[in-house]
Amino acid sequence: MASKPTSAEQQRRAQQRTRAVRADDPAVEAAAYDAVSTHQMETFVEQGLAVNLDEATPDPVSVTVREWVEVQVPQPDGTSRTRRQWTTRQALIETYVPMRVFNRMLASRRVALAARAAYQAREAAGTVEEETDPLLLWMQQQVHAVWVLTEPDMTLQALQDGLTLQQVQGLFTRFFHALLPHSTSAATTAASGSSA
Repeated sequence: MASKPTSAEQQRRAQQRTRAVRADDPAVEAAAYDAVSTHQMETFVEQGLAVNLDEATPDPVSVTVREWVEVQVPQPDGTSRTRRQWTTRQALIETYVPMRVFNRMLASRRVALAARAAYQAREAAGTVEEETDPLLLWMQQQVHAVWVLTEPDMTLQALQDGLTLQQVQGLFTRFFHALLPHSTSAATTAASGSSA
C-alpha cells in the first residue's frame, strides 16, 4: 500500500507543475493554477481537521492603563482651579478576537504596510509631515478594535494616551499571534514595526 504524500512532497509537486507553465498557453496555465489551488485547499482542510473545536477561549489579560482625571485644586484666593492629572487603573481585557475583527485586521494590513513604505520614503527624503508612523497607528487601531469589545467607551485617543508602545505591541501579539500559527511573520512584522 502506497503511503500518502507528505505536505512537503505535495508542495514540491505543485511547484514543479507551476514551473512547467508556459505563459503563451492559457490552458496549461489554468491547469497548473487549479493544481496549486487544489493543493492549497487540501492543506487548509487538513489544518482545519487538526483544530480542537472544544478549545476554551483565551484568558483575559490585566493591563495597567493611565488615564487623565480632573481634580479641583484650591487656590490661595479661595477659588478652585480644575487640573488634569494622571491616574492608573487595572483593566481586565478579554483577549478573544472574533473573526470579523481578525478579518478586518488582515484586510487592512497590506494598506498599512504600503502606507509605511511611503512614509519611510518621505522620511528618507526629509518631507515627512505626519507625526505617527502609519504602521504604529494601524497597530494601535487593531488593539483598540479588540479593547472596545470589553470596554465600549474606550476611545482610540484614550488608548493612545494610556498605553506605552511596549504595551500596544504586547497586546497586538497576544490578540492576533495565536490566530496566525502558520504565518508568524504577519504578527512579528506588525509588532516589531518593520516593513515586510
